[in-house]
Amino acid sequence: MLGYFPVPYPDELLYSVISRYKLHQGIISDRQIVNDLFGSPNVAAVVDFPGHLLDLEQKTYHLTHITAVQWLTKHSLYPAYKYFLQADRNENVVQSVLSGKAWDVHTRIGVAASNIKVPKFLRLCKHCYRQELELFGEPYWHRLHQLSGVMVCPAHKEYLYETDALFRPQGKYEFFPAINASLVRKIPLDLTTKQKQKLVQLSQHIDELINLDLDVSISLAQWTHYYRQLAKKHSYSNKSRADHNTLANHLEAYWSIPVLDTLGLSLSDTLWLVNLFRKHRKSFHYLCHLVVWQSLNDISPCSEIICAQQLIPPEQVLISHEVKIDAAVIKVKRHQWKAAIATYQKQGVKWLRTIGGYSALYAWLYRNDRIWLSQNKPCQALRNTKQFVVNWGQRDKEFLKHIKDLKKAGALHNNHGRRSTSWIIKQSGQHALIEKNQDKLPKTIKFIKDLSESPDTYRRRRIESVIYALIKQHQSLEVWIILRKAGIRKEYQTQSIIKNINYLKRKLSLEASRIIQEDT
Repeated sequence: MLGYFPVPYPDELLYSVISRYKLHQGIISDRQIVNDLFGSPNVAAVVDFPGHLLDLEQKTYHLTHITAVQWLTKHSLYPAYKYFLQADRNENVVQSVLSGKAWDVHTRIGVAASNIKVPKFLRLCKHCYRQELELFGEPYWHRLHQLSGVMVCPAHKEYLYETDALFRPQGKYEFFPAINASLVRKIPLDLTTKQKQKLVQLSQHIDELINLDLDVSISLAQWTHYYRQLAKKHSYSNKSRADHNTLANHLEAYWSIPVLDTLGLSLSDTLWLVNLFRKHRKSFHYLCHLVVWQSLNDISPCSEIICAQQLIPPEQVLISHEVKIDAAVIKVKRHQWKAAIATYQKQGVKWLRTIGGYSALYAWLYRNDRIWLSQNKPCQALRNTKQFVVNWGQRDKEFLKHIKDLKKAGALHNNHGRRSTSWIIKQSGQHALIEKNQDKLPKTIKFIKDLSESPDTYRRRRIESVIYALIKQHQSLEVWIILRKAGIRKEYQTQSIIKNINYLKRKLSLEASRIIQEDT
């Protein structure tokens, strides 16, 4: 049972707590840390979304009284993304992080593909650093300071400093305590006092967001409804659509281009802003939401905005956007679509939409009469293609000759690994074709298998090579030295292997002696 584990400080990352544990215990091996705390060497040092939290709870709960869920919600960056993910995605992410399946969480949350990048280095506030030294005797990594969009400490209203500690550690088990970090440079921003104040407000809003304790889940339809109403409220909508150009101009005037570029929300590509005010088909980064809310002065507490969207039933959102279409109009559109199908009987939907010029008609029916459209699509166009027939017998002879030529040329001697069947096939230059059609290439495959090296044969070759090298260098032929240099794992160090080594020692020693005598 673990005898000691630090109690986390306010807003401290779990990564930071483990780093302090390493320092306090004087542990040199980072691998030992993960074995102690998680009982497995498969746990990596992750700053933002650490995994295996149930294992950590089992090891440390008697010392900290902190559950796995509390580690996730209070000491990771997950809460910043939580309220903008769909319910099923949220549940999936939480279960993955609690268990040991967190390797692709960054992809599922959307961090990996986002234009908004995480910081390259871990960051500190100089004033917080000094205060923590006085209060606790040691500084620590704040989770707020590591979030994208936080460039200013909201408590001290000063720019953060980048350190020499990487946000994505180079080593799998690398835990870097804050007290060992060096302040490299202040975040380089040449801004006016007014612009800096806006970044302070943004940091305060992000701080509020990660400290919310709400059990809510907002659907894509609810977010769509919110942004349509937001555009109408500020007169940035043209009939039923948001005026994206006016919105972009407003954001540029409020934030300035350099700040938006630094945040990763460049307006040179306004796609993120356009999609935010259109029908939501995916989740958006928390920074997209907060930047727009703040610029439109709609930044009433995040809890109020999120709770307000939660109160709108998804059914009501859908109903509010339904438009009643005249039956006569539907009849005309259906007739036009049937006429198009009759005119171009050999063409499919794709041709009608792209080349035939019926994309607008198809889109209208898709939006307003989708069930009927799905039942009245043209028959799939028949493809008039000539099948290319492969003479596999001839192909088998060609491949066999090619492999034999490679053998004669000495290209099939693998000095860096085992000469396996797969390795030989790769040397042919036709790896995929041969792998997928082994049953059609019997002669080639038989020759390759006869030529390939079994694991036992490969171990024998390594042992021979080591013994021969030791003899040439006039070094000791101790069995343990040979096993170590040949890289023979313990489970393969059988009596048979030992006998084989002794046999090879005698054989190769005699051969070497004979060669030396002939030379003299």
